[in-house]
Amino acid sequence: MAVKQKSTAPSGLKITRSGLKFVTEWNQPSEGYEAQEHGHNLSYGFVDNYYKDLKGGIGKNAKKKTVDLDNEDGYGYGQFMTYYPYTYNVLSHFSFRVRGRSPDVKYTTGSNKGKVKINKTMSDWSYATFYIYAPPVPSLTATPSESEDDLTTFAWSVSETDNQPLADVEYQTQLTAEGAYPDWNVPSSAMPASHTIPIKETVDVGSGSYTRWVRVRARGCGGASAWAVASRIYATPLAAQNVTGSAVVQSGGMSVTARWSQPTSGAYPVGTTEARYAIAVPTAGMKCPSGTSETVFSTLSGVGSSATGFIPETLKEDECLFVRIRSMYQGKDKSSDFALALAGKLKAPVISNVQTDNNTFRATITAENKSDVPDSFLVVQYRTKSKPSEILNLGIIEHGETAVTVQAPDWSKETAIEFGVYAVVGTKSKRTDSSGVTKYTISNKRMDSGDTVWKGGGVPKSPQNVTVTQTETKGTVQVSWEWSWTEADSAVISWADHEDAWNSTDEPEEYTISNIRPNSWNVSGLEVGKRWYFRVKLVKDGVSSAWSRTIEVDLGSAPRVPLLMLSKQNMTVNDSVTASWGFVSNDGTGQLKAKICEAKLGNSGVVYGNPFAETESEQHIEIYAKDRGWKTGETHYLSVQVWSVSGHRSEWSDLVPITVAEPITCNISGSSLVNETVDIDGISITRKALKTMPMTVKVNGAGKGNKTSLIIERAESFYIEQPDESEYNGHDKETIFITTQTGDAGINIDKSALIGRLNDGAKYRIIATVSDGLGQSASDELLFTVNWTHKAIKPEGTVDIVDMTAEITPSMPTSGYEDGDTCDIYRLSADKPQLLVEAAEFGKTYIDPYPTLGENGGYRLVYLTSNNDYITADNVIAWEDYETELESNNSIINFGAESLELKYNLSLSSSWSKDFKETKYLGGSVVGDWNVGTTRSGSISGVMINIDDIEEVGKLRDLARHTGICHVRTPDGSNYSADVQVSENRGSNTAGKIVEFDLSVTRVDTEETDGMEKRI
Repeated sequence: MAVKQKSTAPSGLKITRSGLKFVTEWNQPSEGYEAQEHGHNLSYGFVDNYYKDLKGGIGKNAKKKTVDLDNEDGYGYGQFMTYYPYTYNVLSHFSFRVRGRSPDVKYTTGSNKGKVKINKTMSDWSYATFYIYAPPVPSLTATPSESEDDLTTFAWSVSETDNQPLADVEYQTQLTAEGAYPDWNVPSSAMPASHTIPIKETVDVGSGSYTRWVRVRARGCGGASAWAVASRIYATPLAAQNVTGSAVVQSGGMSVTARWSQPTSGAYPVGTTEARYAIAVPTAGMKCPSGTSETVFSTLSGVGSSATGFIPETLKEDECLFVRIRSMYQGKDKSSDFALALAGKLKAPVISNVQTDNNTFRATITAENKSDVPDSFLVVQYRTKSKPSEILNLGIIEHGETAVTVQAPDWSKETAIEFGVYAVVGTKSKRTDSSGVTKYTISNKRMDSGDTVWKGGGVPKSPQNVTVTQTETKGTVQVSWEWSWTEADSAVISWADHEDAWNSTDEPEEYTISNIRPNSWNVSGLEVGKRWYFRVKLVKDGVSSAWSRTIEVDLGSAPRVPLLMLSKQNMTVNDSVTASWGFVSNDGTGQLKAKICEAKLGNSGVVYGNPFAETESEQHIEIYAKDRGWKTGETHYLSVQVWSVSGHRSEWSDLVPITVAEPITCNISGSSLVNETVDIDGISITRKALKTMPMTVKVNGAGKGNKTSLIIERAESFYIEQPDESEYNGHDKETIFITTQTGDAGINIDKSALIGRLNDGAKYRIIATVSDGLGQSASDELLFTVNWTHKAIKPEGTVDIVDMTAEITPSMPTSGYEDGDTCDIYRLSADKPQLLVEAAEFGKTYIDPYPTLGENGGYRLVYLTSNNDYITADNVIAWEDYETELESNNSIINFGAESLELKYNLSLSSSWSKDFKETKYLGGSVVGDWNVGTTRSGSISGVMINIDDIEEVGKLRDLARHTGICHVRTPDGSNYSADVQVSENRGSNTAGKIVEFDLSVTRVDTEETDGMEKRI
């Protein structure tokens, strides 16, 4: 009867796709049968677990089958791979199965003997599935045209993958008003995977707010992706509101500040904001005339709320400074109304005639208003010689008029009177007293002409042509004037550091010059770095003239050109850099503000752009690449300019470049470490573990040209007892391995490359760093614990004393041994264990020519694995001690090939000296400094009997002449290598029978161990 044997199932099935073809590969069933047959079924994802047999079967040697969905067996399912949506469902997966058939057999007995028996025994099915998903979301962008404001180009692309087939891209677009989100109730279009559509708006997008929306999604047999949405807003920004301005006159120009509020919304965005100024003679209402030329003094990214800039212009007579804000967004802009920032000085009027009536005390004043400001008018003033400081406003000459008649108080008792005029823009009010004199009050002054122009006689006049100039002496100025009042006999100079000191409680300083009539005078002791204001008045017999007009002088000077420093030379588009600088004053004042600008290098030299960042007293600022719109691969040049508190500014600093570099990454993508789960104090922990050497690490990020550095260091301190009874300390952050390479090829680490120890049970970290030529670097870390697969075992062996030597044999372990395992043999004595044989082989015998004398003798066998570890699987130290007791009351010294035994009257002494240095301080404290090393010295003294020990006496003298290392063993258990110095004494009373000796012994470290392999 034939025996049926079931075939094994095929293994290793995998499916790959190329277009409409699915390729299935597998491993044949195991060998050993006469024949094999494979069944093959095909299944589609429309109905799970439904398989359709593939016609024609598969040959017994087949390992691969390709199924074409368009043509294979006439099924014609290829349409579903390029179509969306399928009528009933999306295509979710393609499945394949195969099985083996056991070979046919023959009858072995009976009447059918020799005939073939068809064997239909089948193996289990082997399955494989290729899953199909929806395509990825398209990448969609909206790019406004640089030349046509109503044109936007929308572009998208889709990256198809094997598991995400793509049929087409569904496209929709809609235009909404006032920022409304579309309802998408619009037709769809089928588009290619990558496409560009320029959309030119046909409605009037120049008014109001419109948003062009576009959305796309990828479609395939696996379904549809999520929508990708992009938009372009067409809107003119709203005008800035509540615009105000101010200005400070400085040397060489003015510092202008504008403040405002900016209405904005999603429908009316603002891209950039410009602060602009204009200088003009105002129209009625102190307005800026239309059509006046305006200049940008500050540009801000985004909405903004305030801006300050320096303009190299000053106001002429009648001129005013106006500011306004221009809001912009993608080719559209809207400007606010102008706001008055600073009013200049009106042109001084001319008084041509004063006609008086001594009976009515009325006067007609004829004067010309020279100002072109339409809101200006002339104020007529009156004063007397007896009370020149009491000035009355008696009349108004309106703009365009030339004369006015005023009623003055009774001047019959005055010896002289004076009438004057000055121009002003402001509010006037009047009041008539009981004597019929009408007096005017001027308030809300917005502009004026300064000092009053007087005409009359007998009234003291202010000094004219007053000037103030700096001298070569620091803090000293020279004040000059003309004696306009010829009768005056003295002058008073007054000064202050603020212009309104003469009208405040903070009174100015004064100095009176009498008895002489000089035309100039020096004022010293002024604080530099400030503006000082001066006035002069003339005096006679206690009666003073009015103060002269105020003259200012600037004692400040520009600070030194700052040195700009950047925190780094390179940055990424998502990074920032800190710009810092020093401030060195030339006039003793501090930093008022600083500005950063970006400059460009051209054929004509350096062109400094508008400042884009400003600070006050701070001397550093953070600059973000994304805020500036910087892109990868660009280099930008920065410069800084500083202002002192005195109002002076430095030159622009030297340019400092900053490069926007491609970001660098670092990733430890693979290693030979394994994941293991351990139980620690009842808690299950999964960790990375190093099981075997060599160790491999894969670091990504360097590409082909950058540098990869790899360091292995301890992650925590480690302590373990050493076989020589010293304590081994592995310190946290101790370097175990270090290497550097170019590129990101795999790194192989074997034991010979280590510069430290990988201890079983210790924790370590891998630190990978990728750096480039621009100074960028990135790092990644990976923690792991050493848990060797191969552990040490407790060693066994034998120790025999043969003719005053020891024979030590480490036994070959019956189990647990691997190639590379060795045994270290240590000699035990009263001192610390001493290494006798390093890396001894198991089963071999090793000889110690100097076994220890006395009860402290013995040997320590230490089992070392190929990884140089001696920790067992039970986490104990893998060594074993064997005691030996070599009875002797003598001391033995071996030197060269000789051995000297000292027998009589022995006296032994030893001393140890630590490497210690003490430092004493005057307060009485003592500080000690220890090094690790300890030296040992000692002495051996005794006697020899010359008659009995004649041979030993000879050896003693040979020892005295020996210049090499000796080996000393004493009956107290000491056993070490040493230098031996010999002294011999003979006394007459011993009649030459006794030889006394003293040996000075100093312990030394040998370069080689004492043990040796026994040769038979």
